[in-house]
Amino acid sequence: MNNVKMSRKFIYSVAMPLALMFAAFQASVLVACSDEKSVAGGASEEETGIYALTGRVDAAARMAIMSDSTDLPNTLSVKPGTVVRVSELDSISLDMTGLVFVDTISDSNGHFGFENLLLNSPYVRISVFNPDSLDYCQPWGSPFDGNESCADSLTGTYVPELTAIVDLRVSKNIEVNVLTLMKFPVLRSYVAAGMPFAEAEKKAERDILESHGIYKEFGPFETPQSECDDEFIRVKEFISTVHEDVIMYYMGDTSAILWAFEDYIKRYMSIPRAAYSSSEENKALYEKIVSYLELETGFIAEYQGLGQCKDSREGESVPYKEYELVCLSGKWKMQYKGIEFTSGTMVDNRDGKSYKTVTYNIGGKPQTWMAENLNFYESNLHESTGCLAGDEFACEVNGRLYEWQAAMNMDRNSMKVFLALPESDTVFLDDKCKSMIEDLNKCTFIETSNCGEKRRESEKYCKSLYPEGILTMLGEGDAYWKWNYADYLSQSNVMSYQGVCPDGWRLPNQRDWKTLFEYVTGQGVTFAALADEVATGFNMKSLVLIRDDENWLKYEPSFVAVPDIEKGYGQSGYSSAVSMGGCSVRVDGECLVSASYRYDFASTFYSVRCLKDE
Repeated sequence: MNNVKMSRKFIYSVAMPLALMFAAFQASVLVACSDEKSVAGGASEEETGIYALTGRVDAAARMAIMSDSTDLPNTLSVKPGTVVRVSELDSISLDMTGLVFVDTISDSNGHFGFENLLLNSPYVRISVFNPDSLDYCQPWGSPFDGNESCADSLTGTYVPELTAIVDLRVSKNIEVNVLTLMKFPVLRSYVAAGMPFAEAEKKAERDILESHGIYKEFGPFETPQSECDDEFIRVKEFISTVHEDVIMYYMGDTSAILWAFEDYIKRYMSIPRAAYSSSEENKALYEKIVSYLELETGFIAEYQGLGQCKDSREGESVPYKEYELVCLSGKWKMQYKGIEFTSGTMVDNRDGKSYKTVTYNIGGKPQTWMAENLNFYESNLHESTGCLAGDEFACEVNGRLYEWQAAMNMDRNSMKVFLALPESDTVFLDDKCKSMIEDLNKCTFIETSNCGEKRRESEKYCKSLYPEGILTMLGEGDAYWKWNYADYLSQSNVMSYQGVCPDGWRLPNQRDWKTLFEYVTGQGVTFAALADEVATGFNMKSLVLIRDDENWLKYEPSFVAVPDIEKGYGQSGYSSAVSMGGCSVRVDGECLVSASYRYDFASTFYSVRCLKDE
């Protein structure tokens, strides 16, 4: 354990001076091989010969060999004119002998080649230089005469560089990338300590992998893309991203990237896997995301000193902030701390749909919730319910979305919306204006077309009916548009209001939600853990619709809640909802419930979670 931690510190301490010179790196897909190649024996004697070398500079490191501009190009390309230098290394010390060969890259793919390299040693260092910076390097020495002061200078103007060290008896076609850069100082330190080159190379690569929480051997870091497998491509992409972020964005503070990883993992905890099941492409995208989450979790575990997740440690759980790091099937997983619950199922007899349920024992009394969002539709709900962005697949993933009145099973047409102004008579909202406003609110969730036109039409019509400034009070200021639904609610039925829920189930009220949140947080678990089905059974996911990697929607969950009559909300005619996006109820300083009480929220679309009427 201690050796691994020291190894990580050592790797970054010896790599840092070189790495600081590549602060403009932009991490992208890095390549590697799936088959491990054997390498020659240790450095022991000179081996004069004629060698050839071909290779490619990885475009993921393009910013190291682009101009000094901070604007990133949109394509993965290497700037023509990039200089590649091959320096012979002493077979014993791996010091440069002074024999140097130079090539200039002429295409944007980063290819280079050397033929008839007459060398006394098969070991060489390949260095890549930014052509725009070469002139500025001259005060410290020429980059082509073996003088390293140019590349190693940390002050003034310096030459950004990628580097690799190879045995030409083994490696004749290579790729120079960020990982070969990281390997270079570690390998040299082991050779300097007396380790044979082949052994030092394997150990350097193993140390770099393990310092990032990766306990699996792959091929040499410099192997070309054509000999790669997908898993190691992702591994190298991940390590390069860590390297770039620690050096470029966090100024050497490795702990800062942990926060970024935690935030990323938390984000995907709230996204339902089913959202990626709409196509084979999205399924593949999900598997790729999962692999990155596993790498990030492994890095966090390694940084915490947990070491390798082995079979002997299966099921081992270690507290980490509000989470737990659990060893499962050879990989560390991050999940929320859990609470006691019982899972079950129920069937909605109206349409035969089955739903998962979760029961909590709160103060000796059961509280049983649907563990999925309601997905019930009937014809009288036609204009008051829909799927996210109008996509039926989204209903399968997220459940249906309901207008507040529809979830409450209220007659929207019989409700008169009014504005009670202190200094004037009551102003009633025109039915057509009311309908246009309600239709416009659908654009936020269940419709995506003609929204701009609808907004212009509603504003034009409604503004023609009322004095300037009246409409701005729709959800603003001290006076709100209201409607009276006292006929629907009373103190006696607030605790058993069925609404759109199946028989035997009811809509939860504000007190129900608060009771649940206080129960969860009272056990030292953040309420965000309700998104984690394993930890809490509740499975409160975000509303998500994914069409492809660049085209998807995501909203924080908001649920219908029955207003609290004791507080007068029912009498005043406000709607009520629980949202994870805001805060109006706190327990010990933590946000628990966001309640919205205004007319425009009544025509916003919400999810519905039903509670067993017990």
